[in-house]
Amino acid sequence: MEFVRLGGLSPVKYKATDTGFEGHKPPVKHGIFAFPWPYIETYLCLYDEAHEAELKNRGFRKFSFDGMVYHHLNTRYDRDLVMDDLSWDLSSIVEYSEFLKQFKHNLVREIHADPYINKHTSPIHDPFKRGLGGWFSRDSLEVFIPKTEMGRIR
Repeated sequence: MEFVRLGGLSPVKYKATDTGFEGHKPPVKHGIFAFPWPYIETYLCLYDEAHEAELKNRGFRKFSFDGMVYHHLNTRYDRDLVMDDLSWDLSSIVEYSEFLKQFKHNLVREIHADPYINKHTSPIHDPFKRGLGGWFSRDSLEVFIPKTEMGRIR
């Protein structure tokens, strides 16, 4: 599966308060944060001046990964539950891919059930696409790749 992150692919040692966001603390001390390609939530990547400088110097890095990943999605597939409980679950890429597919499907179904949205927009096929069709924040799609799985990055 394709992912993207700000900066390099070497594991980073995090402290519990490094990210500045309550729901986005790393689940383990060493690893990297990433997003499934092409769903980058830039405000999570640019939370301080050091990260802005890194973006300017290094940019975003796209890579393939097929190991175990921590994520916020789970079998509940419910947007409100996922956003209220940003705890981390550890899954294989196959499981994560299926969770992501089902989560997107449920969001599209939720959008299409809204009479106001249906009346005023064209059909939405991807709830995380930016521009005219983008409706939802991508922060719930964030993943954390632990140091122990970094060898599976290609």
